Amino acid sequence: MKLKILHVYSKSKSGGIKMTTEIAIMNRRGIALAADSVSSLVVTDEIREEDKVKKTYSNMKKLFNISQDYPVGIMTYSSANFMSIPWEVIIEDFRKEIVNNNYRYNSLEEYGDKLINYIKNNYQLSGDDFKGFLFKKYYRRLLVKIARKIYWELKDAEDKGNRQQIHERVVEEFLKELGDSECNLELQKSELKKIKQFVDEGLPELIEDVIGKKYVSDKMISNLKTIALEIIRKEKKMPEFAWTQSKIMLHRKHGAGV
Repeated sequence: MKLKILHVYSKSKSGGIKMTTEIAIMNRRGIALAADSVSSLVVTDEIREEDKVKKTYSNMKKLFNISQDYPVGIMTYSSANFMSIPWEVIIEDFRKEIVNNNYRYNSLEEYGDKLINYIKNNYQLSGDDFKGFLFKKYYRRLLVKIARKIYWELKDAEDKGNRQQIHERVVEEFLKELGDSECNLELQKSELKKIKQFVDEGLPELIEDVIGKKYVSDKMISNLKTIALEIIRKEKKMPEFAWTQSKIMLHRKHGAGV
């Protein structure tokens, strides 16, 4: 008999540690699986880099049986969602698909492959929507970095009345540092046009979400758009949202194991 205990650690955005415990007891006759059921709703203040636990749930489902004929189980860990959809919803829908159509597969790997295909066919974003998702993820990190600098500048400032000037100065300093650094990418006109379209359409909403709008002037927005375009040139490879064709890949280790 073999006993495997898996402690899955993951870092929150502020660096805090979250843990899931999953157990597999194995012998020649079969495998018994178990997982903890505790989950915490953690809200992260990205600017101050602080985690706040809003609520702890003790009935979170992390272990699923997906076949009515065979003992095939799935355990989830880390993020409870995929593309903002709970894993529980995705896996339960996949189970209904198997049961309602009386599907039976010959190996565990085949069940895993079918789950991945099911998610690709039913839960993936379309090409442009997926690029928009990646755009927000990419530039949110940049804006959080700038907002964090603004926060500490304001905290240390003797004259806190000049908030708009401090906002503008931090952005101008960031732009200057960016201009002094080396370029790694030469952008084609088609690539630059596509990136500019994403920036013009999506960046103002992100700025308002991350930095706010009270002290954000037109000049600051213009500089942030310039930063958004120029920072691409500093990358060693093109960000995925700027690809001319979508390449969507889903790996079996994306929060679920079969």
